[in-house]
Amino acid sequence: MFSCGRGESLGHFTPICYDAAVVRLARPVLLVVLLTGFPLIALLPSEAGNIRVAGLSLLWWYGAVAAPALAWLVAVVFHR
Repeated sequence: MFSCGRGESLGHFTPICYDAAVVRLARPVLLVVLLTGFPLIALLPSEAGNIRVAGLSLLWWYGAVAAPALAWLVAVVFHR
């Protein structure tokens, strides 16, 4: 099934068109990619995941802030 907005185009704005089957397949793939990011950061050479930002390691920021926020965006944006 192909979905596309049926509104007036203002010349510079193109409605977002997507294939619902592709969205259904992309959502879990993106969420798995976000999950695999944590161990990949932990395996970086020279313990790069332990670099401190605002007193907390990059791994903490990724696991507690960045990945959940991106996962929420993936779930909301691709909800259909």
